[in-house]
Amino acid sequence: MNRPDRCRLVAFLLSAIALLASAGPAWAEITSSAAASGRYRGENIVSNRAALSIEVEPASPALAVRVDGSYDDGDGVAGKSVGDTVQLDITVENTGDTGMDGIAVTLALEQDGEALGLVEPPRLVAGDDSNPGVLDRDETWHFQAHYPIAFPELRRSGPIIASAAVSGLGSGRSVTASSQTSVELPPLQGIDPHLISLSHAATRLEAQPGELVEYALTVGNRSDRVLAVRLSAQLGDGIEYVADAGAEGEARPVPSEDGRGLDFGTVQVASASSVTIRYAGRVSGDVADGYRVNDAAISDPRTGLLLAPTARATVGTGSVSRSNCRGIAVHVFDDRNRNGVHDAGEAGIPGVRVLMEGGPTLTTGPDGRFVSPCEPVSPLASVEMRLLLDERTLPKGHYATTANPEHVRIGRGETARIAFGAAAARVIRLDLNAAAFLHESSRPDQRTIDGIARLISILGQERSILRLTYHAHREPVERVESRLAAVRKTVLDYWTASGGAYDLDIDARIVLNDG
Repeated sequence: MNRPDRCRLVAFLLSAIALLASAGPAWAEITSSAAASGRYRGENIVSNRAALSIEVEPASPALAVRVDGSYDDGDGVAGKSVGDTVQLDITVENTGDTGMDGIAVTLALEQDGEALGLVEPPRLVAGDDSNPGVLDRDETWHFQAHYPIAFPELRRSGPIIASAAVSGLGSGRSVTASSQTSVELPPLQGIDPHLISLSHAATRLEAQPGELVEYALTVGNRSDRVLAVRLSAQLGDGIEYVADAGAEGEARPVPSEDGRGLDFGTVQVASASSVTIRYAGRVSGDVADGYRVNDAAISDPRTGLLLAPTARATVGTGSVSRSNCRGIAVHVFDDRNRNGVHDAGEAGIPGVRVLMEGGPTLTTGPDGRFVSPCEPVSPLASVEMRLLLDERTLPKGHYATTANPEHVRIGRGETARIAFGAAAARVIRLDLNAAAFLHESSRPDQRTIDGIARLISILGQERSILRLTYHAHREPVERVESRLAAVRKTVLDYWTASGGAYDLDIDARIVLNDG
C-alpha cells in the first residue's frame, strides 16, 4: 500500500470516530466500514470491506429537587409575629446523563388548606456557572424564596406546606420532579398553648335578685417563659358589675360603655405560676328566673388572638329549670398512689382542660374543679355524655390513671359528676459517655445494647419516663447528638418489639465537661 492510500484509509477511520464522538447520548446505531486498496506489481488490489457497528444507548434525562424550609424569628419578638419570614431553599440536581435546558422552578404554599401567595418567585442564587442556561450533568442549582408572615398566618395553627416542582428539557424529552416540606410556626409568645389556661368560677351557684356574686379568674402558665395576656370578661344578662367589691390590691377592670364588658388590661404571669383576679357582680332586681353566664377570655396583647379557650361561670337565679342543660361537676386530682381513686390528701390539679362532646371546653380552677349548674346539652330527657381529659394540659410527665374518656348518663335536672385521676410517671435515668459506644462511632457497643434489653423489662413494669443523659468530654457536639439519637432509636426499637404498653417518653440531655 502506498502512502496516499494509507492516508485515505486513516482519514476515513478518523472521520468515523469523530462521528461517533459527536453523536452525543441520543439513541443511534453507528456503522462504519472501510476497505484498503493499492497496487502490487502493477495490479490494483482491494481488500475485503470491514464493518463496525456501535450502538449508542438512549439518553436518560433526569432531575431531582429538594425543598427545605426554616422559620426566621429575627424580629426580637418571641414566637410567631407579623414580620417574621419563612425561608425556603430549593436544590435542583441533574441526575441524568445529558444536559438540561429550559429549567423552570415553581413553588406553592398552603396552610390549613388555604393557598398562600408568594411575593416573588424562587430566584437562582448559585450553581449555573460553567454553561449558563444549561443544567449540565451532575450540576446542582440553588434557588431561594421567602414568605413574609402576615396576620392571617397567625390566626391559623397548622404548618406551612411548601411544594416545589421543577421541569426541564433534555434530548427532546420533558422531565419533571417534585418535593414537599412543612415548616412549623412557633406559638404566640413562644409558649405552647397547652401550657396556658384560664379558669372562671363563681363563689356560689345560685343567687337571688339583689345578691352579690364574687368571681375568680385564674390565668395559669406552665411554661418556662413569662406570659403576657390581655384579660377581659363579658357579664351575662342580669349581672351588674360592682366596682367597690373587689379584693384590695387586685387589678380593677375598666367597664365598657354598656357596663357589660370588663377590661382588666395586660396581666403578666411568671413562669410556672398562676395569677388570680377577682371581681364581683350583683344580680339585678328585675332579672327573670334562669341562668346567668359570664364569659372571660385571655388574648395576646400584640395580636388580639385568643391564647386559651373562653372560660365561663354560670349562676342560677330564681326558680330555674334545666330542661335544655345539665349540671356538670368535674374534678381532676393528683393520684399519687396511682390507684385510680381519689383518696384523702390527694390535691386537685388546676388548669386542666376537659373536652365535653358537643359542648364547651371546661377548665379546672385552682382547686382542680369545674362546677356549673347548667351546661348546654341535648334536650332529650336523658343523654349519655362523653368527657375527655386533655392530657396535653396536665403537668409535664403526668398521665391519666382513670378511664379516659369517661361516659356518664345523666337525666333531666341531674348533675353529672366525673373525676379524673392523673399521676406523675416515675423517671428512669440512663447515663452515657463515650465508653458506651464503639470507638469513634455512634454505634452502641454490645454491653450497652444488652443493658438496654434489660432496661425494657423495667420500663414495662409501670408508666415511666426515660431520661438519657450524655456526659461529653471534649467531644464534637455533632457526634454526641448522633450517639444520643442512636441510643434513642435502639430503645424505641426494643420497646416496640416488646409490645410497649404505653407511649414511651424519652427526655434526652447533654452535660458538657470541658475540663
